[in-house]
Amino acid sequence: MDRNTGNRSEELAADIRRQFGTEATTRFLRTLPAFRTEADIPPVSGTCSTGWTA
Repeated sequence: MDRNTGNRSEELAADIRRQFGTEATTRFLRTLPAFRTEADIPPVSGTCSTGWTA
């Protein structure tokens, strides 16, 4: 393994992280059903079964 391999891996990882944060990617993900937010979901109140309180 030459000394630039680790650096290239770090650069690639940084590029991928940067691309996931772009507005275009965010807009695309919001079109997918799994990432869509629902406006008609009521706010959470009370305590859930795990004991978490809103």
